[in-house]
Formats: sequence, C-alpha cells, structure tokens
Amino acid sequence: MIKIYLASPYSDPDNIPVVEEERFRAACRKAADIMKEGYIVFSPIAHGHPIAKHGELPKDITYWRETDQSFIEWADEVWFLMIPGWTKSKGMALEVEIAMELGEPMKYMMMHEMPSKGTVYAENKTYQEAAFIPKQ
Repeated sequence: MIKIYLASPYSDPDNIPVVEEERFRAACRKAADIMKEGYIVFSPIAHGHPIAKHGELPKDITYWRETDQSFIEWADEVWFLMIPGWTKSKGMALEVEIAMELGEPMKYMMMHEMPSKGTVYAENKTYQEAAFIPKQ
C-alpha cells in the first residue's frame, strides 16, 4: 500500500481558533477520503491538532518540524491540500522544502480532487510554482 503524507495549512495569522478548527476538520475529511481509496495516510494536522490541544503543546512549525520530517521520510508521496490559507502557510512551505530535499514525489490538490482518479492540480512543483508566488 502507498503511504501518503497529507500536508495542509493549520495556523491562522490572526490566531482565530475557529479557523484552525475548520482546517483541522478539512484535513480529517481529506485524509478519510484518501484512506477510502486504499492509501495509508498520515496527516500532521489530523494527528497533531488534538494532541497539541489536549497536551497543551505548541502549535508552531518549529516545535513539529522534526516529527513532520520523520513522517515525510516515511511516506512514499507527499500530497498538499490547497484549502484557504495554503499559500501563506509557513508549515506547508517547509514541508515542500523537506519533500524536495528528500526527492519525494509531490502532488497538490483541491478538496474535490483525488490523485488516484487522475485529478490533481499540479505535481512535483516548488511551493512558489504551485502557488504562483514570485521568487523573492
């Protein structure tokens, strides 16, 4: 079975808890959809949000970087969920960087897209290329 690391935005720059909660729910829904297709999925948001919340752990990427990198190394592919906030997500930018350094296959998708059905927004692009962000 193919192992997927599902990256998605989480933190809100305005620190609005309802935004983080909705992003958590979206990650859970997408992880479930992918699992229904027969993949093994690790979503750092679906996994980490309840742990951080109940364990009173930091939510920033600095704290979770080592864990995320370990699971990106574990995965066969890294999929990026393009929901509102993804182009400003520091965590997703770092996950792209790690995946590229490791040479992991990457796929970007919207909520309704599924790579197993041949529908993806982009494959193996840098963060800037997929988000149409000009390089600084």
